[in-house]
Amino acid sequence: MLRSIRSILCAICAFAGTAAAAADGDPDTGFGSGGFAWLSTPEISYRVMPRVAVQADGRIVLCSATAVGYDIRDVIVARFNANGSRDLGFGSAGVIVVDIDGGGDEDACAALAVQPDGRILAAGWTRSPDRMALVRLTPSGALDTTFGGGSGRVALSFGAGSTLTEAAGLALQSNGRIVVAGSYQAASGGKVFAIARLLGDGSPDASFALSGRVSIDFDGGMAGDAGAHAVAIDTAGRIVVGGYASVAGSIDFAVARLLPNGQLDGAFAGDGRATYGFDLVAGGYEAVRSLALHGDRIVLAGSANQIIGSDMAVMQVLADGSPDPSFGINGRTLVPFDLASGGSDFGEVVLVQPDGKLLVAGSAEVGSSSGNYLTAAIARLNADGSLDDRFGAFGKAWLAGRETALYSGLAVQGMRIIACGLGFRGIANTDFIVALQNDRIFANGLEP
Repeated sequence: MLRSIRSILCAICAFAGTAAAAADGDPDTGFGSGGFAWLSTPEISYRVMPRVAVQADGRIVLCSATAVGYDIRDVIVARFNANGSRDLGFGSAGVIVVDIDGGGDEDACAALAVQPDGRILAAGWTRSPDRMALVRLTPSGALDTTFGGGSGRVALSFGAGSTLTEAAGLALQSNGRIVVAGSYQAASGGKVFAIARLLGDGSPDASFALSGRVSIDFDGGMAGDAGAHAVAIDTAGRIVVGGYASVAGSIDFAVARLLPNGQLDGAFAGDGRATYGFDLVAGGYEAVRSLALHGDRIVLAGSANQIIGSDMAVMQVLADGSPDPSFGINGRTLVPFDLASGGSDFGEVVLVQPDGKLLVAGSAEVGSSSGNYLTAAIARLNADGSLDDRFGAFGKAWLAGRETALYSGLAVQGMRIIACGLGFRGIANTDFIVALQNDRIFANGLEP
């Protein structure tokens, strides 16, 4: 009997030791090299941040931009196997580079999605001339000749005088239609939300606002400042778009909801548009960088300025557009990492786990005797907006060191979190994927 008790205690101690060494939020060293896979392509700007998606078979797709000449960039899409190795059967040795404009300017990917049939969509922009851009690839990594009139590419303009046109969000409808959201600068000088819906072949959907395109301002005209960074489709087929808008000298979270026909939904905030401020400092900058749907609620993530520095900021909104009183304080919660005095912490992406917990990722500023730097940072929140202390250090985890600067994309691969971001290797910026451990101890659903 005594031997049995000792055996049980030893097993518990061994389990506890394993758990301590393998905490949620830590890199999973069984993935890639020490938990990381790097896409070493020439890229020299924070302007383009990589995005990630996980296929049904566990393989991982990454999109970004790569420098192909002085101030010239093309879209790059790469695919990795589930274990982090490069998928050599995709494109050319796991990579395809796509020139959208056919010349010497900037093409970039800022949003990514995998269709149910395995085809891959990347959305962003091209600058020759200035338009939203989409690329569709076959599952093997070739340009899809059934899209864009045979070219595999589509470029969209929002009318005469529009400039700085770009897509930042991408969503797929259940009927095969494609929704992209972003912004453009109108001829009047203001920036506005820009939303387009395409048919499966890439042509504009005439059932969506007649032209397949919708522009939304938040100031009653086209002279303000607004832009969309994210889009999602709810269970009623309505289109939810998040970004920012100028309000009384500040930049605030901004959300619009459209009916399936492209009209603003009056059941949301009265006219289909709403802005929300954290109001921590006058003239602050608070922008939605990512959104996710949590049942009939909308989760918004970005950052909010403090008097010095900034914090990750998360908000949950009810279906009618009002702040969710069950989440944080008046629907809002802040996630300070406090790794540097007065540091700037930014939220770039949010994801709702199958268990209802929220993952919010971006960057945190780290104090250092040789100068502050940014590191990739992630937090896990409970459904009420509180930090989940079973994750990382009291709900927060970060990648110490100067190689990883920020997270810009999230996905779930079984019991792993797959995150992508931008880092430094030598003197160049490069993109990376990291697999993070997630719910290793309580994955059986028996969490107390």
